[in-house]
Amino acid sequence: MKCLIIKSNLVETEYLQEFIQRTTYLNVRNYEGNLATALQTIREEKPELVICDLSQIASLKNNYIVSSSTPPVFVCTTDQQEFDLDSYPVKPFSVLQFPVSFENFLSTLHQARLFIQGEPVETIDPIRRDFVFVKSEYKIIKVKFSDILYCEGMKDYTQIYLAGKPQPVLTLHNLKNFVAKLPQDDFIRVHRSYVVSINHIETISRNEISIGKRVIPIGNSYRNNLFQIVEMNS
Repeated sequence: MKCLIIKSNLVETEYLQEFIQRTTYLNVRNYEGNLATALQTIREEKPELVICDLSQIASLKNNYIVSSSTPPVFVCTTDQQEFDLDSYPVKPFSVLQFPVSFENFLSTLHQARLFIQGEPVETIDPIRRDFVFVKSEYKIIKVKFSDILYCEGMKDYTQIYLAGKPQPVLTLHNLKNFVAKLPQDDFIRVHRSYVVSINHIETISRNEISIGKRVIPIGNSYRNNLFQIVEMNS
């Protein structure tokens, strides 16, 4: 599948490139400029898929992509928490909010590929693993998502606390990068140093969460999002 990546303003570019390299069916062309200046390249090369930052879509007013009968499919990335897709001249096929796991990225591209091929999308189950391999000291350890109680960031490292294990697994990823490997629906960041498994939460007070005998603080900037999820599941 021919894919053009517009790198201008693209959030988490290096991390995204790692995901793309692991997606073998993509024939990728990187474009260093912005979407407005890439239009000639899109006309000539006719990519089936364009990956760009969501903010770039706003530049598509009054150009041939808007009126084209066969425009490319757009998958956009953003670090915004809220956005109104109805305000954009072209509606993306999907928007990936960072941090995003490889599983979610792969599932989105799989769905986009089916859409481009004219195959039904909603009937296909997303591709999803239930584990991640992590490097810890001199070993590679398979960690099941369902076993993760919570993760604690320690500058350039992350401690992964697992059910039934007295000691955490220490991995050479900072918390932000490790969280991107986790399924977003099952984990939530509650503090700049902590991410917890929603399934393992036992009690929540205004300032802390209990998971077994462990108490995790709730950061002020993360409290509203946490309680919104609680409300949605009440």
